[in-house]
Amino acid sequence: MDQRPGRARGELRETLDASVQQTYSMLESTYPSDDIENLIGTMNSFVRLSTDGSHIFLLPDRSGKVLSGNLAVAVAHEGFATASAPELGLLDVERFRVLSGTIDGYRLVAGQSFRETEDLAGIVLVSFGWASALAVVLAFATGAYLARRAQDRLDTIAATISAVSNGQLDVRIPLTGLRDDVDEIAGKINLALVRLSTLVESIRQVSTDIAHDLKTPLNRLKLMID
Repeated sequence: MDQRPGRARGELRETLDASVQQTYSMLESTYPSDDIENLIGTMNSFVRLSTDGSHIFLLPDRSGKVLSGNLAVAVAHEGFATASAPELGLLDVERFRVLSGTIDGYRLVAGQSFRETEDLAGIVLVSFGWASALAVVLAFATGAYLARRAQDRLDTIAATISAVSNGQLDVRIPLTGLRDDVDEIAGKINLALVRLSTLVESIRQVSTDIAHDLKTPLNRLKLMID
């Protein structure tokens, strides 16, 4: 069974993880030691840019109070995790890929929904389906064309042999130049026809010679009888 759709989904998942990791690293890099305000300002900018809700952020202080972000609930453990919108306190049905870590005692959470990934996966699946269907159609069409072409060539061979059986010794099977099995068989039949034609012509010449040689004695015999 072809695993290409599954591999495509895996690659899209890796791309999503890389995107989340990049966002997290950008936020992390804006935090100089003991300057949480700079990180808060950067995260607020990210939140404002995420107008469609596809990106999520959370920065609580050490006591758990939210300093910035569009989440109310953080994931329970650090590292990558997949969470549904209700698990993150969101009124939605989407799933999110979330990366959570700790910076100088502050919990930092960044995530992105599977929306674009699932849309792309759907496009890949549909495209693969159409490509498979087209490949099947082309395979059948090519097979039918090749079968018909081979049948036409076999019909030509049969017609040539039929003509030979009716006394047309000068006919030959046309070759396509493809040097395939059919051409090889046709070539051997043509050689056999050449030998047959030569043999028949030799027999005809011998018969003519015999008739010529017997003509004079027969005439003399006829005169003697007369």
